Amino acid sequence: MAELGYRVDEEGLIYDADEAISRLGARKALLVDLSPAATFIAYNYNTPVNTDAFRKEANRILRKVENELGWMYETWHPHCDHPQRIRARIHYTVWSDVFRCPECGAEMVFWDVAVDEDRGLVRDDWPCPGCQIILAKNPKKKSRAAKIEPAMETKYDLALKETIRQIKQAPVLINYSVGRKRYEKRPDADDLARIQRIQSSRIPYWFPIDRMPEGDESRRNDDIGITHVHHFYTTRNLWLLAALWHNGRNPAFRWLVSSIMQRASKQHQIAISRVGGEKKGVGGKTAGHRRGTLYIPSNQIEFSVFGSLPIRCC
Repeated sequence: MAELGYRVDEEGLIYDADEAISRLGARKALLVDLSPAATFIAYNYNTPVNTDAFRKEANRILRKVENELGWMYETWHPHCDHPQRIRARIHYTVWSDVFRCPECGAEMVFWDVAVDEDRGLVRDDWPCPGCQIILAKNPKKKSRAAKIEPAMETKYDLALKETIRQIKQAPVLINYSVGRKRYEKRPDADDLARIQRIQSSRIPYWFPIDRMPEGDESRRNDDIGITHVHHFYTTRNLWLLAALWHNGRNPAFRWLVSSIMQRASKQHQIAISRVGGEKKGVGGKTAGHRRGTLYIPSNQIEFSVFGSLPIRCC
């Protein structure tokens, strides 16, 4: 205190010159921030946690949720019709947007027409599978390629209780493991039926359904029907996040869940040019997300929520 020009007497009174202005004693800090998320983060950074008790409780919650919803991340190896098929655990699923030709109206899955898995690249342009004109997602200057259009579909949003229009999407690749070995495959009939079952079900837990706030960045995805916060997640990942949030009432556990919110969203894109195995191709590595934006790529990775958590059930 003396360095600051104040004097403290034996009773703890603080003087500025001859005037008592305060008294020494315990100070209580109040964490305040305009952002509720920042306050939530600050609280958990500054609150002591019994790590053993936390791990025990986290494992209990994970076991409960996995017993209830683990089937959502299961697939058959090598495929559902194989006579010696065995169950496998999905690490991630790649989803691709569906577009249409502006000339003939033919629909095409972006992955199928634009991704060259053998060469490990995304083509700048390609011939329309319907009329053979040259198409591109983002035609370059002086290019004669026609710009593809999003193929929109009307569907009922169970959370909003109203019909919405969104760009069509198709699952195109599943990365999974059997034991310690990883595999990749195209979704088979059982995978598609499982996804349909999930998407047509009502999630029994609370999750936010707020409209994205006004702004160029916050509403950049309105044109493809991503208008509310829950639209940034597949039904499967949204269901898992909601179940974890519901069962984990402890602030520390909810902080853990909040740490994977972006990784569990549709904002991660596949790294097509990765070298994997003995050939250059998909390989299954994330290229991450574009920081500082809410950009949603046309080829997205849907990571397993269970595999994304920085703690494993044991």
